[in-house]
Amino acid sequence: MGPPDFTDSAVEKPQDSGHSLGAGPWGRRGVLSPRSAPSVEGPRPGLELLRVVGDGSHRNSLPGLCRGPWDHLQAEVVPKPSIWAKPGPMITRGSPVTLWCQGSLQATAYTLYRERAPEPWVTRITPNFSSKTSFHIESSSSQHAGLYECAYYTTEHKLSERSDPLLLVVTGVDRAPSLSAQPSPVVASGGSMSLVCRSQDTSGTFHLLKEGGADPPRHMEPQSRSNAESTYAQATFPVGPVNSSHGGTYRCYGSSRSHPNQWSHPSDPLHLAFTDYTLENLIRMGMAGLVLVVLGVLLFQARNSPGRIHDAART
Repeated sequence: MGPPDFTDSAVEKPQDSGHSLGAGPWGRRGVLSPRSAPSVEGPRPGLELLRVVGDGSHRNSLPGLCRGPWDHLQAEVVPKPSIWAKPGPMITRGSPVTLWCQGSLQATAYTLYRERAPEPWVTRITPNFSSKTSFHIESSSSQHAGLYECAYYTTEHKLSERSDPLLLVVTGVDRAPSLSAQPSPVVASGGSMSLVCRSQDTSGTFHLLKEGGADPPRHMEPQSRSNAESTYAQATFPVGPVNSSHGGTYRCYGSSRSHPNQWSHPSDPLHLAFTDYTLENLIRMGMAGLVLVVLGVLLFQARNSPGRIHDAART
């Protein structure tokens, strides 16, 4: 996919260094177009836009910032920035997401790269030397899925090393698979079980996630199965030995081979519970011990009061 379409109406509030990307794949505002990029007409509050063309030159460059091909500016590497997504790197199609890039207090411009391309997808000028900037997507689409990296320019016109890549996954593209537990969603501590994802639409990979969990998603290629009614894809994720960390709610997604970062709608939630038989046995043993103590006390009282028992028998 080529660079997004920008209009020169994207003006950001200086205090938050955030930039909104609107219609086209990125929205009506702030989109760079190879057909009609805006000219840079001098400093404006908020942000300025820099057009990048296919041969690596800059047709509407700012004096002193871009003086030649990108490779010339990468001769001396400065520390790389960090990149992250809010509210997170996995977003539902149609929902908003913001990509943040944090560099240095001496940053004069930020560049956003897509799918490890050699040239920037978007470049933004920060006249107030902001330490970070944002690229806002008002309504995400399947076209926004993929890898993103960012970099920044220093006041000495040096381009930093690129950030570590950020993978943006867009969900809600296809129908949801089903998720079930075998043999049961309730399992004893120390036991084993399997979570099974199944779908007639998935041809690439199944993805298993635990809601609110710190672990990354698990991925598995499906196997083709069939019954009397249909043919379907299925992946079986083993779980175990089960302990308290495995409890929680799980969902399954599917994706195609051609678009691995565009996931389906999520499956219905499946809650996994575990029982600690060791604890239950300790409780049972404690209750049995308490009963034995009570019986022992009663027998002791009976042995030490034979006269009372005999009198009670006469009456």
